[in-house]
Amino acid sequence: MRAYTESSPDLVFLVRGLNFRVDILKRISPLFGWWVEHEGRIGEALAEIANFDGYFFMNESCVDAAREAGFANASYLAHAVDLQGFYPLPESEKKYDICFVGNWSAKRQLFVEAALKVSPNLALYGGKWLGKCWNKPSIIRCWKGSYVEGEDLNRLYNVSRVVLNVTNWGKGQGKSRSGMNMRVLEVPATGSFLLTDESKELDSFLTPGVHVGIYNDLEDFPVMLRRYLENQTEREAIAVAGLSHVRERHTYDHVAREVINRYREWVKI
Repeated sequence: MRAYTESSPDLVFLVRGLNFRVDILKRISPLFGWWVEHEGRIGEALAEIANFDGYFFMNESCVDAAREAGFANASYLAHAVDLQGFYPLPESEKKYDICFVGNWSAKRQLFVEAALKVSPNLALYGGKWLGKCWNKPSIIRCWKGSYVEGEDLNRLYNVSRVVLNVTNWGKGQGKSRSGMNMRVLEVPATGSFLLTDESKELDSFLTPGVHVGIYNDLEDFPVMLRRYLENQTEREAIAVAGLSHVRERHTYDHVAREVINRYREWVKI
């Protein structure tokens, strides 16, 4: 609160998911929130949204729920990509056929096992894999560590022919599921090929088959993975198109412009 009082900012923008005292929220204005958690936690957002002048969600389903609850100043705002953190490394050579970064879940294990049947040349990073898959030698052999970030993560994407995305939250499958994780934009920004599951919002950001590859379900996944591994020309053309599209349309400069536009609308300056 001291920082707010001393600086007198034009706007306080809180990325939600962290807990803040309600009495403090009530003393700050104008105040925007950005809910970046999955749609299953919408109740937490609805419980605090009255304390904000404007509220963003990364899931369209949450926007609908907030507006149905009577909160007009609710809007959709997706993640963007930091181009200083994710970028092509032209000198890099492909080392892995497939890479996946994410903590273990039963769902993700099924996809990793399916991927290994297409190619054993897979790099896997994430927590809980060793404990959950101690009796799965093929998975243990491809596990590289619990965590990867920064330059190492950017390089991993650059040296992988296919980067796999298996979203671990959201209700339903395919277009019935709402929300996108950051990987959907970060991987194309490296000039690498992303094979991802779909969501309600994906088509508004990326065109399947043009900017990224998609799979529908576990049955469809190995078919699409094999297709893109075997067709280098198609895979690389999609990666190049994805790179250009993301860099031109989905950076944090674009997010900032959207926040400024909503500030002018909601705060009525």
